[in-house]
Parts: sequence; structure tokens; C-alpha cells
Amino acid sequence: MGLEHDGGDLGQGCARQALQRGHQRVPGLAQGDARVRVVLDASAIAKWFLREEESEEMRKLLSGIVSGMLEAHVPSLAFVELANLLRYARGLTEEDVVKGVSAAMAIGLVKHEFEEVYDRAIRLAFE
Repeated sequence: MGLEHDGGDLGQGCARQALQRGHQRVPGLAQGDARVRVVLDASAIAKWFLREEESEEMRKLLSGIVSGMLEAHVPSLAFVELANLLRYARGLTEEDVVKGVSAAMAIGLVKHEFEEVYDRAIRLAFE
């Protein structure tokens, strides 16, 4: 099966696009900047690699991230969770999982350590 995106290998395509962007983080929003900030979890990222419900919407989101129109934030644990989700996806090999996680890490997502955000995340969950 392999990792797919628009008929191609997502791991190679995303990594190539991230390399072309120089692995740069999208800078903070300046006044008048049209970029939008989004927060992703592992299940959203996994949809870039798997054919599931809402996969097409998540691939459009990916295009916005790679193009620099969106600034995407993730908890650092999302990559561990992504590896686990891909590991148990039917038809993927060990190499597919490594490529997928590597590609996701190379895209330029803004990572937040769990220790930095857990208390606020818990408060927001109860609102």
C-alpha cells in the first residue's frame, strides 16, 4: 500500500517540500499577515498518510502548511502518537511508518513540549 498523497509518495513529497522551504518555521503573525494558526493532533496528521474520512480536508490543510499560508502547532507527543497510529494501519510497512513520521517532522510544524502546555490544555478541555 505505502504512503499516498495525490497519487504520489507522501513521505518523499512532503520531505522534499520541507527541504525546499529550508525547514523554516513560519514566523509569528505580523499585523496584516493572512496566515492562520491551527493546532493539530496525531489523528489529523495521520489523515495525510491514510485514506480515511476527512483525509481530503486534511490534505488541503497540509497544502496550506507547506505553502506557508497556515502556521500549524502540535504537541511534541503527536509524533509518538503518529508512529503508533501508522504502525497499526493496515498495509503499511515499518519503512512506511519511518518515512511518514520523518516527513511529518520535516514539514515545519511548530512543536510544543507537553510540559509547556498540559495545564492550559486540561483547563481548555473542561471549558
